[in-house]
Amino acid sequence: MRTRFTPLLLVFILSLVGCSEEAGLQEEPPLQLERSFTLQESDTLFIGDFRAITVATDPFRIYIPDHVTAGVIVADSTGGLIKRIGSFGQGPGEMTQPMHVEVLNARLYVVDLDRFSVFDTSGAFQRTRQLPEGLYLTASLSLTNDGDFLYLGATDVHRRTAGLLASATDPAIARLDPDTFELEAHFGNYPEFYQTYKQTIRWRYLSTNQDNLLAAGFSHVPEVSLYDIAGAEPRKAGEVAFRHPEFRQSETDMGLGMTLAEMRDVWTSTSIVFGTWLTDERTLIHQFRNQQEAYFETRDPADMIYYASFAVIDGDTQRHVKLPGPILDVDADGRVYILRSPEADAREIGVYRVQLTQR
Repeated sequence: MRTRFTPLLLVFILSLVGCSEEAGLQEEPPLQLERSFTLQESDTLFIGDFRAITVATDPFRIYIPDHVTAGVIVADSTGGLIKRIGSFGQGPGEMTQPMHVEVLNARLYVVDLDRFSVFDTSGAFQRTRQLPEGLYLTASLSLTNDGDFLYLGATDVHRRTAGLLASATDPAIARLDPDTFELEAHFGNYPEFYQTYKQTIRWRYLSTNQDNLLAAGFSHVPEVSLYDIAGAEPRKAGEVAFRHPEFRQSETDMGLGMTLAEMRDVWTSTSIVFGTWLTDERTLIHQFRNQQEAYFETRDPADMIYYASFAVIDGDTQRHVKLPGPILDVDADGRVYILRSPEADAREIGVYRVQLTQR
């Protein structure tokens, strides 16, 4: 459990004010490679595919939600696979498409479509949970915690009935009791982009740090919202506006009824945010990807290019980089885990230390 600190009064708005941009794309990321390892698969314990991992540091374990084989693979610090948790199905302890794992109080909370399977860290199944009535999950990778509560992207407005335009009053983030899944607070709002353009995708990515801050990134915008979550009613604490030279922001609707060709045009001309992390050192990391036209023909991961922006939220520097692969997670010590090779049976993960020089 993380220690909770009394927060400073956060009234800053970092929208390139107090956070300047270095010119152009950096040739080398502000990352130092500490080590790398290969996930050691076998004929009896192997991985189908995954989009993210969760790294626990005490004790060290890597949890890999495999949405192809419908289980959670547990690995050690060398990449050795230890065991599989769960199996395919819809019964107790079974999953159909696990996408994210959150570790809190010696429990694993696995996001599986619109439900949550809870295991202890040994892999023993405990219970299945659903969102409270009237809440709708909007992103399967959005689950995080502050040591006491779970936070996830959820709205009380169903898009099929309310439409694809967000309202300025639509809350975007839910705080849940980890035992009962009762709603403790519903806060935050969608950026103006979602209030202007119809979007079928409203993914968000959440991360907390020991200063009781929560960072929220949204799938189509370069801005990251910050919230003070120390009190009973979380409140907006600021915003960081990243200006990565490779970020391509759409200025068009992406709604239902589009033809395949129209969707391809939008996807290849639009950047998609694919992760936001806030470390205890107050470093903010915002990742996005650009899909190349060839990806729709080959489905080759090499045709998806990943980028990231880095900033210390109360500093004066932003760094914009091209990544060697997608960031999979950032652990409690601030180490960044990047998939350097996605090849089956030879998946290599690099462990990096962030180095930002303040000006």
